Amino acid sequence: MNPSPKSRTSRWLRTSVAVSVAALGLGGAGAGCLTRPLAKQTPNTTNVFIDQFNQDRVDKIDLLFMVDNSISMADKQVLLGKAVPKLVERLVTPFCVNPDDASVAPTAPPPGGCVSPLQQEFSPINDIHIGVISSSLGSHGMESGICGKESDDDHAQLIGSVRSLPPGASYDANGFLFWGPEKGGESDANRLKANFTTHITATGESGCGFEAQLESWYRFLIDPQPPKKIVKTDGLHSGPERDGNGNIIVNETVLAQRAAFLRPDSLVAIVMLTDENDCSIVDSDGQGYLIGAPSLPRATSACNENPNSPCCLSCAVPTAPSGCTAPPDDVECKKGGYSAEEDNNNLRCWEQKRRFGFEMLYPTQRYVNALKMREICPASWDLSCGNGAIGVPNPLFQDLQNTGKPPRNPDLIFFAGIVGVPWQDIATDASRDNPGEPLKYLKASELMSKGRWVDLLGDASTNGVPRDPFMIESERPRQGAHPFLPGVSITPYGGQRNPVNGSEWDPQGADLQYACVYELETPRDCTNQSQGCDCYKSTEKPLCNSKTQTYAKAYPGSRELTVLRDFGNNAIVGSICPKQPLGDPNYDGYGYTPAVSAIIERLKEALSGRCLPRKLAKDADGEVACRLVESYDPALTGGSCAACDANLLRTDVSADVAKALRKQLKEKKLCGGVGLPACEALCLCEYMDPGDAAKQACLNDPNSSQPAWCYIDDPNSPLLKDCGSTEKQLLRLVSSDSNRLPAAGATLSFACLGDAISE
Repeated sequence: MNPSPKSRTSRWLRTSVAVSVAALGLGGAGAGCLTRPLAKQTPNTTNVFIDQFNQDRVDKIDLLFMVDNSISMADKQVLLGKAVPKLVERLVTPFCVNPDDASVAPTAPPPGGCVSPLQQEFSPINDIHIGVISSSLGSHGMESGICGKESDDDHAQLIGSVRSLPPGASYDANGFLFWGPEKGGESDANRLKANFTTHITATGESGCGFEAQLESWYRFLIDPQPPKKIVKTDGLHSGPERDGNGNIIVNETVLAQRAAFLRPDSLVAIVMLTDENDCSIVDSDGQGYLIGAPSLPRATSACNENPNSPCCLSCAVPTAPSGCTAPPDDVECKKGGYSAEEDNNNLRCWEQKRRFGFEMLYPTQRYVNALKMREICPASWDLSCGNGAIGVPNPLFQDLQNTGKPPRNPDLIFFAGIVGVPWQDIATDASRDNPGEPLKYLKASELMSKGRWVDLLGDASTNGVPRDPFMIESERPRQGAHPFLPGVSITPYGGQRNPVNGSEWDPQGADLQYACVYELETPRDCTNQSQGCDCYKSTEKPLCNSKTQTYAKAYPGSRELTVLRDFGNNAIVGSICPKQPLGDPNYDGYGYTPAVSAIIERLKEALSGRCLPRKLAKDADGEVACRLVESYDPALTGGSCAACDANLLRTDVSADVAKALRKQLKEKKLCGGVGLPACEALCLCEYMDPGDAAKQACLNDPNSSQPAWCYIDDPNSPLLKDCGSTEKQLLRLVSSDSNRLPAAGATLSFACLGDAISE
């Protein structure tokens, strides 16, 4: 007679209860192989195995590039065009690695493939969509003037559909590229790489100077009702154009391109390339149209002292809150409106609240929420659904193609930025300090542990001022020493050049200081303004040798970096100022190749699906001693935790285990931090024993759809064919259409007893 599900669960867990309370760890959903030879010894509490593992082996990628197309971007686009084909090549033809020796560096495969004991780092990806969009979203409702030309608004549509490209440069009329040798897509890798370069260079550098780097990808991938046009809705506001019934007139082209591009079960990676800070202007019933106004009013005196003060107002406001000086009586307001010299269009997106008394940009949390939340409230500027508001499904987690497949897990969304930040600030120590070593970037978790985010963005302890003075946005020359580069300081114009941004200069109210600069491979003659040269009007820049531009520059990308920081471990940060911009394009350290390598290194954890790094102990009945707990942010399910349902193989977590798990999540900075859910608010459910029939199917049937989890250690099992020679073990999870393990949006934590390691 078989035990009841409850008694089976008790037996299955009995040897691991004590250690789980002390050492339960967080993992990504999945299957995971073991890496070291193990001695046969009795399991004990000193041999607890905790790791992360992936459930779904990814076989398709949707890769979206947001490329800044404002002036001064041409040289950066060329570098990207040289580097990204290497990314595509690495996905299509993965490197060879030694699964038994991590010290062996990955190498490109020889003709005929990897030679034993080497094997591919992950299975080749033969289904890749590649799209390119620009940063130009037009005038935001201003009828004429700045960004009012048709060419200033690409509508967040794919470049392949809004530029005149050679025949065959795009997969179809939707305007993206498709690598799919067995699926009707491109099968010639060289042609794919050439077409990608065509898309990048076609983006150009004549787009709108109010770069909407963040809003552009949001509008293409996520906005449930991407507007066809932004107009002034009344005398004070702008927003989407509406029909006679008050409904938003939707850009059907964007919806069609999104549905064709975005698969429900793909890995999604967004890559931004930009040399300026984000200027994503509010287009949903705000006052974004004012960004292109001939002049803007000043802000009250309180704004200079504290832009967050309730007394910080626009001088155009007639009254003030109690206790505040009325704007007509404010000393700053009595100066009258800004002159053209004081309010240069180049600086309209900089420190708006301090300078103008109101903010025209969307909050950065909007874009973090867009990448994480299964339901969003578009009427809210940050997309949150407060005060009982009912959200709408986030297209990023929908089956737009009606395939019947479950929506992707948030773990399969990655966000990369090649942005304005000194490469020295985000490099590993070894690659930073050794001039001849190819640049290697720190992971997002390493940026956090090393305190680099405070260097780049500041925090409460620095009053929000970056510790790295090169990352301070300022029109005036800055001062200060770099926080961890000995002997490197801000230097005045005309003095000895520093290795980060050359020097400060005097933009005379028309520009900001640079975060970093790099040498141009081909200097530009700036005698002719049409070339978009930085040395046309002013030659007193650290970029110029008289009328010849010899260096390119980037400004602090604080808004993009804030989103990358708050997005978490699936963020990848690179510098648009390369360490080695000159020399052999095939060199590993050239141009943006290090950024591409960082993207691959982060993606391949999801692409490979990992086997477990050691055997797991079993009891006398052959049951593995593990506990698996699913955790998720209640915001993903409308704000409350659903009851753990035994029909879905889930039961409530005991208080002691819940306490241990929340502690682990906090230590790993996966809850309780900026942009993360409160640890105490997380919903937790423990997996139950799935039963003999489901477990046997999990062990033996590659096509099983009976929800279950199982431990496979038979070295002859075909399910272990992708595991290394000493990694012939995995934890497998099987899902059905109605019961996904783990649930979409959830992460899986597990603790298991392992045999003692033989040293």
